[in-house]
Amino acid sequence: MAHKSIYIRGMTVTTEQLTTLASAHFPADFAAAWSALIKPAISLKPAAAGDPVIGKLGGVPALGSHPWPVWDGHGPLGHVLSIDCQTANQLLPHLNLPAAGHLAFFYFDGRFNNDYGTVGFWDPTSAAGQRVVHVTDGQGAPAIVPDGLPVFAEIDLTGVVIATPPSYNHPVLGDGWRSVAPENMEAFETAIRELMHPLGARHQLGGQAHPIQDAVEFEIAEAMGRLTDPDTFTRDADSYRILSKDVQLLAQVDSDHAAQMMWGDMGILYWARPSREVQSHSVATTGFTWQCS
Repeated sequence: MAHKSIYIRGMTVTTEQLTTLASAHFPADFAAAWSALIKPAISLKPAAAGDPVIGKLGGVPALGSHPWPVWDGHGPLGHVLSIDCQTANQLLPHLNLPAAGHLAFFYFDGRFNNDYGTVGFWDPTSAAGQRVVHVTDGQGAPAIVPDGLPVFAEIDLTGVVIATPPSYNHPVLGDGWRSVAPENMEAFETAIRELMHPLGARHQLGGQAHPIQDAVEFEIAEAMGRLTDPDTFTRDADSYRILSKDVQLLAQVDSDHAAQMMWGDMGILYWARPSREVQSHSVATTGFTWQCS
């Protein structure tokens, strides 16, 4: 498979290493189910001289004919990431981004006018505090930054295809994790952290999310469910359970000192989309959450 090897400037991690960890700590059935969910992703790292550039953290995006996103009653959103769709698709074809243009990711972090309104998966009225904008025109013209909005430091990014492990309680796995002895789960999580830690900041396109708390898919599905049906949504609904197993990570943006980004206490922002959007190369429907320690 294309994601057999992870290589980040001198560091190599293989899918075999991930599956070996699972086999060492999990019962055989659960180890096999967990390993089957390992996915390729694009790890986003600061571009060194000569590296191909896939996008950028922070800075001022090109928005073409799109207005700068605003959360009504709070203010303009901060630009956190831009990604060139064609370059990303060439690096990881089944990422299935739109064929042309670029994606600009925005998030309201409260720095504008010291307004610390919280964007939360539990509150559908806060959904406008984040945005994914697909820009197909004006590729080279930076947008006009709204007055008073601080801009994150700009860092050019390169991309490397990596293998990403699922969370132990990924929705597809159900309650299988309950078959793992607590001491084995603790040892497994320690081993995974040690294996993945050298990757540094976990900026990523596609693959499996790197959760800080609960499985990201649960929160994304709740965010989307509450937005679609705010009056009657419940986590007991069949639609919620189906969606939590169906959503796929689009991007995650880690806290990053160099870019002057801090999401709560060293948190991560996550965007995901249902499989129908992936299959149609679309980002028209996305869900969002963020987590911190």
